[in-house]
Amino acid sequence: MNRFLIVLISFLCLFSIDKNYGFQKKQPNIILVIVDDVGYGDLGINGHPFVQTPAIDNLFSEGVQFSDFHVQPMCTPTRSELLTGRHCLANKANNVSSGRALMRTDLPTIAEILKENGYSTGLFGKWHLGSTYPYRPQDRGFEETLWFPSSHVGAIPDAWNNDYFDDTYIQNGKDTSFNGYCTDVFTEESIRWMRKQAKDNKPFFSYIAFNAAHAPYFIDEKYSAPYLDKISEEIPLRGRKSIANFLGMISNIDENTSKLLSFLKEENLEENTIFVFLSDNGTANGEKVFNAEMKGKKRSLYDGGHRVPLSIRFPSALLPKTIQESTNVLDIYPTLLDLAGISSEVKLDGLSLLPLIKGEKKALNQFKNRMSVIQYSPFIWYVDPKHSTTPVKGDATVIWNDWRLVNTEELYNVTNDPHQDKNVAENNPEVVGKMIKFYNNWWEKVSIRNSDFLPVYIGGPENPVMHTACDWMDVFMDKGVDVRKGEPRNGGWKVNVLSAGTYKITLRRWPKSVDAALNGGLPAYEGKYGSYPEGKALPIHFGSLKIQDFQQTEEVSEDNDEISFIVPLKKGITEMTTTFSNKNNEPICGAYYVYVEKL
Repeated sequence: MNRFLIVLISFLCLFSIDKNYGFQKKQPNIILVIVDDVGYGDLGINGHPFVQTPAIDNLFSEGVQFSDFHVQPMCTPTRSELLTGRHCLANKANNVSSGRALMRTDLPTIAEILKENGYSTGLFGKWHLGSTYPYRPQDRGFEETLWFPSSHVGAIPDAWNNDYFDDTYIQNGKDTSFNGYCTDVFTEESIRWMRKQAKDNKPFFSYIAFNAAHAPYFIDEKYSAPYLDKISEEIPLRGRKSIANFLGMISNIDENTSKLLSFLKEENLEENTIFVFLSDNGTANGEKVFNAEMKGKKRSLYDGGHRVPLSIRFPSALLPKTIQESTNVLDIYPTLLDLAGISSEVKLDGLSLLPLIKGEKKALNQFKNRMSVIQYSPFIWYVDPKHSTTPVKGDATVIWNDWRLVNTEELYNVTNDPHQDKNVAENNPEVVGKMIKFYNNWWEKVSIRNSDFLPVYIGGPENPVMHTACDWMDVFMDKGVDVRKGEPRNGGWKVNVLSAGTYKITLRRWPKSVDAALNGGLPAYEGKYGSYPEGKALPIHFGSLKIQDFQQTEEVSEDNDEISFIVPLKKGITEMTTTFSNKNNEPICGAYYVYVEKL
């Protein structure tokens, strides 16, 4: 064989390796789709008996599927891990409200790293990691932003009466109205932006965070009606309708996934685009129909709460296959950097999945021996001074291959017992011992200052700024519906006063966009696909504010829609509390909305 032929064969072999597992000379585009509250069993490809998800099923069949992939059992903790590559107890965003939905600003997000390496970065949809400076997506590496702030459309910081259809979102810093259903809008706007980046020959990172299929379950009946008769009549009609709407929202997600895939094909971007699809926690409303033999759902430490679908499709570099090793959301950040050929010194808690996908022996052993932890801040619906949202040692699941150690006392082998019914801890003391030892060492590293809250900011570049009950410390309050109900809750904000000066602090029961008195009610709201209850009138007679050395109470007249205080503040960390009281000075609730302006 002559030398030229040997060189040619060697070159072709290298090309083949690159074709299957390597990197492109041109940086790959990245589309990362994260859906909300969709469990592992809520997709057709994972065995659901009747849900229709053909586009998603096809996406998974063409990519690398992960059959034992885990996230946190709730929205914010998972999203914070996805974006920072650090466990939610370490990055501080480990709850959905209660002052623990803010993400450390000193940890670079994957958007920031990609942006530094030449990527255009865009967010479309749900953020849920802070609604004000310096926690907003535009503060965390995203150049193009179309988003809403909290857990769901219709949450407290969201535009009032957003109801999934013809809503107002924040686009590049400005409230902007859009026509159409939320999932459709986020898809179409992301495509519009990606098309422009492709035309300008710029690699893009498009983070598409659908709020579907999160409650409230608002959807056109054309999506939900086909499912209603397929749900067991043992479930009351109201429950069947709720589940049908939930599944209908998933069908709409599938329709929009098809739009994204068609866009890639039309623009000839398919081969050089990494397409990641995952969910943020276990099912919220599908478990009564099908849960892939798992116990638990959203918020549960059993597999039904945190085992979710994941697919990574990259046609020019990855062959379709199924990965059965246990993996988790912390692995996505390093994997995307690896696939994009980007080196970074950022400290990450996860491992790149690329060596595992390639079948490297070292990686197989590494994942086989790895343990990981599912733990987030305790979720408390009600106000109870005896309970805290501070993470508690042992309130966790440790994952090690097929083993699940729940609350340090229950041990399950999910291969033999997928529903986690048989606790085999007594029969496997060595396994329990190893997993507890790992957890204890892990806890020592992440539990430092666990009780601390990150502050909201005033006196900074966002002036005036609106802070809401979503960030009350240790108090859950994030639903716009709860504002309408006048929930008797109150809490304080941890506040960072960035500059000393005189501030105007305004307390409101309703947001400024609503024309209603502090003690007045509102009529019920009827939207295209759903409704909100009437706003309850409250007998508010006094409003009070406490911050730093300032403490003052003012009387509220019947036509007041707000009450304001002029306050001198020093620079530094402090706490701010508000109270609305009746004429007997008995507390009713806190101010759900506070507007702070440095004068």
